[in-house]
Amino acid sequence: MDNPGHVQMFGASTEELRAEIVALRERVAELEGRGGDTYRPIDLSAMLLAEPATFRATPEGLVTEWSCGAERLLGWTQQDIVGHSFLDVLSPPEVPDEHRRVGLDAINHGHLQASRALTTVKGSVPVPCRWTYTVMRDASGTATEIFSELEREHTELRPEETLAHSRHVLLSVVNHAPGAIYVKDMQSRYVMMNRSALRMLGKTLEEVLGRTDEDFFASHVAAHARVQDQRALDERRAVEFEYSVSLPEGTRHIFVTKFPLFDTRGEPIGVCGIGTDITDRKQAEAERLQMQQRMIDAQRAALREMAMPLVPIANGVLAMPLVGAIDSLRAAEIMETLLRGIERYRAHSVILDITGVRMLDTQVATALVSAARAAQLLGAEVLLTGISPSVAQTLVGMGIELSDMITLATLQHGIAYALRNQRLAAAASPRRLGSAPDRAPLESSRPPV
Repeated sequence: MDNPGHVQMFGASTEELRAEIVALRERVAELEGRGGDTYRPIDLSAMLLAEPATFRATPEGLVTEWSCGAERLLGWTQQDIVGHSFLDVLSPPEVPDEHRRVGLDAINHGHLQASRALTTVKGSVPVPCRWTYTVMRDASGTATEIFSELEREHTELRPEETLAHSRHVLLSVVNHAPGAIYVKDMQSRYVMMNRSALRMLGKTLEEVLGRTDEDFFASHVAAHARVQDQRALDERRAVEFEYSVSLPEGTRHIFVTKFPLFDTRGEPIGVCGIGTDITDRKQAEAERLQMQQRMIDAQRAALREMAMPLVPIANGVLAMPLVGAIDSLRAAEIMETLLRGIERYRAHSVILDITGVRMLDTQVATALVSAARAAQLLGAEVLLTGISPSVAQTLVGMGIELSDMITLATLQHGIAYALRNQRLAAAASPRRLGSAPDRAPLESSRPPV
């Protein structure tokens, strides 16, 4: 059921609203008629154009963000520049790549915070801009991001100003480089030297300019430097070498790269040198080699023990199986190991088994006989087992006298002989186990060779 009162109230409210709208329109028209300062429409385009031209890049120079202001200023879109080096895109083509790399390095190290340079515009001629750089760093001080703002300058940069700026950037980087950098003219006189080189020499720039190597180094060092200078000029390429030189800090090892410098016509005008102090590296390398040699020596000792094992068979009985070729060095090691084992184990019998030895020369055979005689002096006898036919022929042909050693066919025969000898000696006499036993009663029980 309709409510007339409600309809009347709604209708009255609508009429009031219409009246207010009419009044507002009249007020707006009145204000617009006055013009000037009382009322100004908002200019959104002006607000948008006020956005600064900025971009963000990695320490390597690759653009990660490109503002709308930068796009309006230079014409490059985000698709054109994001992911590319801002120096490659925004630097004029005539700027050398080396200058671009030097500039980026100066920015990352905080040496370049503002600059003026011609900046390329997409589809147009370069325009002068002022660049400001802010480098973001982590807790360790390492650069993590470059933030830059560009502003159009209305005065054109003169060519000499651009050249002076490039020189300033280059000299700033050279002076802050950790290595020694210097330039000589064609007469080998120093015409430039950076701070690291001056610190290395303990000199000021005034004391160095116009001087030669003969003024600072020993004659042989200066002569070597001149030879390398001339080599770089003659070969027209970079040369590298190491040398030791006496400096105020002591003797240092320097790694040097030298290369020729040319003028615009390709004629040589001097030599540039870059020196790196590698003394600490050389010392670390020497220590590493010493450690490596100690490890090799330890491995050799372990291999010798494995190649010449001294095996206790019973109380007072040792066996040393020998395998492979035996030279004079190894023969000496056999004697040393044998004598140490006799003393350590208080042995009275030592078995040298040469089953695995295929060749024997006069020097080695003599060394084995000498080892047997030395063992006898310590109260032990040596049993030689496992003589092959070829070794036997060699010994006979060389006339080697083996009367100081007992020779048996196999290692098994040698062990049996030594143990039997030990039992008979213990039963016949209360002598200590470490003394040499009598041989006469045992001659008949020796196994044949």
